[in-house]
Amino acid sequence: MIKRQTIFRYILFLFFCGIIPVLISYSHMEKPRSRYIHIENFRYGKEPSAIYCNIGDTLHLTFSSRDTGHSFFLEEFDIDVKVNPSNNTVLQFKASNPGLPPLIKKEVVILAEYPGIYKYFISKSIFRCHVWCGPMHAFEHGKLVIAPNTLLNGGLGILFGLFIIGFWRINDSENKSPYIPESQLKSGTDIFKKFSFLKSIITKNWFQPTLMIVTSIIVYVILLITIFGTQMSGRNLGVLLIWTLWIFLLAAIFTPLGGRAWCTICPLPMAGEFLQRRSISRVRTGNTKGYRNTYFGLNLTWPKKLNNGWPRLFSFLIAGTLSTTFVISPRATGIAILIVVLLATCMALIWKLRSFCRYICPINTFIGLYSKLGKLALRKSDPEICATCRPIFCQKGGKSGWACPYGLNVREIDTNFDCGLCTECLKSCSYNNVTLRWRKFGSEFIIDKKSMAWTSMVVFVLGTAYTIVYLGHWPAVRDYVNIFDKGNWDLFAVYIAILWLSALVIFPLSVFLISRLSSNKKNKTFDIMISSTGALLPLGLFIWIAFTLQMLFTNITFIEQSLSDPFGWGWNLLGQAGSTWKQLLPQFIPWFQVILILLGFYYSFKNLWYIWLRKTNDKRQAFRGMLPFAGYLWIISAIFIWFYAN
Repeated sequence: MIKRQTIFRYILFLFFCGIIPVLISYSHMEKPRSRYIHIENFRYGKEPSAIYCNIGDTLHLTFSSRDTGHSFFLEEFDIDVKVNPSNNTVLQFKASNPGLPPLIKKEVVILAEYPGIYKYFISKSIFRCHVWCGPMHAFEHGKLVIAPNTLLNGGLGILFGLFIIGFWRINDSENKSPYIPESQLKSGTDIFKKFSFLKSIITKNWFQPTLMIVTSIIVYVILLITIFGTQMSGRNLGVLLIWTLWIFLLAAIFTPLGGRAWCTICPLPMAGEFLQRRSISRVRTGNTKGYRNTYFGLNLTWPKKLNNGWPRLFSFLIAGTLSTTFVISPRATGIAILIVVLLATCMALIWKLRSFCRYICPINTFIGLYSKLGKLALRKSDPEICATCRPIFCQKGGKSGWACPYGLNVREIDTNFDCGLCTECLKSCSYNNVTLRWRKFGSEFIIDKKSMAWTSMVVFVLGTAYTIVYLGHWPAVRDYVNIFDKGNWDLFAVYIAILWLSALVIFPLSVFLISRLSSNKKNKTFDIMISSTGALLPLGLFIWIAFTLQMLFTNITFIEQSLSDPFGWGWNLLGQAGSTWKQLLPQFIPWFQVILILLGFYYSFKNLWYIWLRKTNDKRQAFRGMLPFAGYLWIISAIFIWFYAN
């Protein structure tokens, strides 16, 4: 345990690391002046898309449009300027109360300064368009950056401080243990010992099917809405629930806290599993292909050459590449969901167990990887009992539970990567030797397979690509994914080539070259590369959380509106259909994102240290070995802080 005095020392050091660059930037602050800026609006962007100024500057803004009507929506300054292509005057509304009569102006004047204490907590503000102009309307935005940039300077300073503290901790004389055993890192608290009633609920045969039925109903409603409802993606409840709310919950709640908890309630395998078992909750005993349960269908064995993580990885990459089409076209989202459900169902009739979940599911690619960091884990209670177990009910099934849908033996489960947390082993184990543990975040750091290492890098790159394409202020970049509206198939082909090469070759090559700096006779470059990808997991997950957080906070009002009018048919069920668009804490979004990157760097640095301790079992060698990759992680984190703050 770290002593309180040491913790205080670290906090004080981080404070000074953050405050010193901020004070230096204020000492070089320029005097306020007037800036005259003309903003040209078009589908789907603005020129200039980035406005840089100093605190106290007076911005004189004029507007025009190349095509249709647009707006300049800057909520932090309470303005929404409506731009008409037919004349050079604009209507200036209050963003907080658009019902008030607008001001007719040729020029909009803004003082580049936040009110009150917020004046000194400066970062960037996002200006958006609040006039529907096409399918990619949601991504039409730019940024206003006010100097001196408190968040940028302070964030980079704290990142530097974390880097130094990390090495302080490594060389701390109180840290006498050269290696922390993996088993110790994974132990955690036995949930069932603290809350015994939970096990009695979870082991009921109706428990998981009930959860899956609930989520299946939700998915069915989403299918109806996406296919038959309004095709304006920003007002289609199905699109908003999937690509705004669910993806945030998956990245920020389910996975980091619950590990594989989403798989427990996922509706995708439900229909196929019902056809396999011909039962919802009742357990059928029998003998099918070595399992002690009765299964229907062909129950073929999955091809041996494909019995690895590569098919699942490529399905994730394909789905991720086509994500723009799914987001901007509600019907495409509905059709994609329907295809996935049908594929999962058909595969269940051909191959045994949950073949779709195990080998193809793109969602499982994300969850399986980052669930290694999750706090919730299914494990054996007593290893000795598992070691002497011969019936292996958890894997083969029995009268009280079905065989593990993922083909796993609890005795061998030491990672969240493969276990789908279906809870069947809790029912089938006759020795009552399966439990759920609540452990430290980031407990797992070992990656020792090529497919898992590439999965780590591909998911990392895809999260980075989404951040650049959807959160960046560059409209030219978004043209590369606009196949639905503008039909830019040539640019989309270039985008695919860049994305796939970056994910499968360029980024792995950079990791390989960094790993080469640490290689020696005992530790080969490729082995170091594979194991080092475990250090990408925390930073990668927090990059995804930072991305989904902005998507949710920006569109949360549209979720409320669409709940009142789910099909876009003019309903107002909850009285919110015509409510004013308000983002959730827009001025704090960049601050949350920078904090997330700092947390990601902290946990990635920590995991990198454990990886090298395990590899060398020697502090000095581990210190030397981790240096190059630690610097690489710092550079990546600094780039993301620059992106989110500047």
